[in-house]
Amino acid sequence: MVHRGMKTWAWVLLPLILTGWWAALVYQADSSVFARVPLLDEQQYLSEAYLHLNQEMAGDESVNRPFFMSPLYPKILAGLGVGYESSKDLVLPTGALQRVYLFNIFCWVATLVLLRLLAGRLAPELSGKMLWFLWLPSFLVAFYLPLSIYTMMALVEVPLVFFITLYFFLLGSKQHRLLSALAAGLVLGLAVLLRGSTLVLAPLGVWALIRSGRSRAWLSVGMHLLIMVLVLLPPTIHNSKLSGHLSPPSLNSGLNLYLGNGPAATGMGTSLEGDWLTDPAGCSSLQQRLGGEPVSILEADSLWRELAFNTIRENPARFVQMWFRKMHLQTQAFELDQVTSFHGWQQDVSLLKYLFIPWWLIVALALVGAGAVLRKGARAETRWLAVALLVLMAAQSLFFVVSRYRMVLLPALALLALVGLLELKQGFFSKRGLSRQTIAIVTVALLLIIPWGLAAPLKAWRPLAVANHAQRWAILGAVEQDPDSYERAAGLYQLAVDQSPKQAAPYLGYVSVLREQGHETRADEILMMGARTAAPNLVLGRAVVASHLQAGREAKALEEAFILLDDFPGDFETLHNVVVLLSRAGRKEEALFAAKQLVAHHPEQAQGYLDLGVLLARSGQKDQAKAVFERGLVQEPNNKFLRENLSRLQR
Repeated sequence: MVHRGMKTWAWVLLPLILTGWWAALVYQADSSVFARVPLLDEQQYLSEAYLHLNQEMAGDESVNRPFFMSPLYPKILAGLGVGYESSKDLVLPTGALQRVYLFNIFCWVATLVLLRLLAGRLAPELSGKMLWFLWLPSFLVAFYLPLSIYTMMALVEVPLVFFITLYFFLLGSKQHRLLSALAAGLVLGLAVLLRGSTLVLAPLGVWALIRSGRSRAWLSVGMHLLIMVLVLLPPTIHNSKLSGHLSPPSLNSGLNLYLGNGPAATGMGTSLEGDWLTDPAGCSSLQQRLGGEPVSILEADSLWRELAFNTIRENPARFVQMWFRKMHLQTQAFELDQVTSFHGWQQDVSLLKYLFIPWWLIVALALVGAGAVLRKGARAETRWLAVALLVLMAAQSLFFVVSRYRMVLLPALALLALVGLLELKQGFFSKRGLSRQTIAIVTVALLLIIPWGLAAPLKAWRPLAVANHAQRWAILGAVEQDPDSYERAAGLYQLAVDQSPKQAAPYLGYVSVLREQGHETRADEILMMGARTAAPNLVLGRAVVASHLQAGREAKALEEAFILLDDFPGDFETLHNVVVLLSRAGRKEEALFAAKQLVAHHPEQAQGYLDLGVLLARSGQKDQAKAVFERGLVQEPNNKFLRENLSRLQR
């Protein structure tokens, strides 16, 4: 009776404790810079949600726009009444994301409950005093810091973790098999609409339904797959109609494949130039690579995929090595906080400091549990869970790995951690102690969580989270004209620069903030330091030239442009600046040579023909100038500047 009473009180007190905990967290988070200034994927999802919320104001844009990232999540945000017109609302008002918090908190709590129920299935032999072991998976997830942080952001991670946990729960249901199969198909379809790589769980779902041994197993399989296909069909048809050929529900797999396997890939992704809010598919980067031809989002997916495959074909051994590296990255002890700074969150939301479960503990226990599954007599449900974990890791390793993407592994890891803990408990409390096999498994698990050979990539990666934190403060300072926000941004940018002096982004952000504060001299010093320290770097080099031009230091700008051309001889922007600066300096022959180089390197760009034609006309070579303008009009028939100059010569 006492045991049953305690159990009842636990179920009564737990909701009250969780309600108080989240109320305090939301109160602190609401006024933090992270809740008020969205970045990167948050911006993209909120902007898409705005189009859904304001379809009349958006016109045809919301109808004719392809689904680049998750087709489902922006609709969830729109359903919650949350949107973000990025061109105007760079900073959200306090409390703007509260409905998102409530939705994510529901998913978080539901995940904990489902994990407790799944734990009961995995270890039904636990009872009495051992019953508290069944709460271990829920405990590990509840006290894992990153998932709570993502609960307070407009990102897909928390609902995705919920859908995956619910999928595991439905497939293991012993009652209403057909209804469970239908519901599981619906849930997996929704998960795929959040992140396409989760589609790899579909064959495992079929295996689980067949393994059930029911007389109508094949009917369950058919209905399971049918409902999943019906969920995926609308966005697939939408993208296919726009592209003119069969296309997936979202069009970002090609870019992610390139970021994970391209020439500069480290396994943790790599950066590309451009504004990721206005150009999430990297179309401008592709346009530059492919000679200036405009590229749409619909074309970008296949082009990035082809570039990735080219890299893989050139060096398949590197691809295999990178794949194993990314498998290893998913077991590592450290956090790869790509979009947000976990340390910054803990500074702004002090209650988060009490979330103490590290990733390595969850992974180590899960690896011990997975090792135990290899033994004879392991439950079929446990074997299935270990395979599901491996399949998810393998699929993600085709792309790139950051902390956000590791969240989808949490349900399987937490449940296998229970198996691992029971394995260790059995060994520790037996007369013989841990078996040699268990000791070997524990040793391998501990070796796998150590970041072997990753010191350099980590050193380069970690400052980017700090720089993203700084960028949020800089945006807040610019919108609200708040000196204190600028000071916070400057301090964080300085920290990012100190941590990784070879990265370009922190220098550029730092310089921008210093200029906003009126510290022009200091800004020039930081920019020059960055250009020299991180050299060769095209972005920083261009920024140095632009800085000298804006200050009227044309001789210095020309000097820096020549230095930049030594490393990047075909850069369009730098060659154009050299042509203009040489012409102004009266160095006509050198200007002509530079203009010819510009046309030779970029025959598709009208600006080169314009530069060369004007120089030829000024030097009296009018026939040659006419020919150049005409060649330019072949490339760009509607260019008004080429037409005006040609018309003047003809008159």
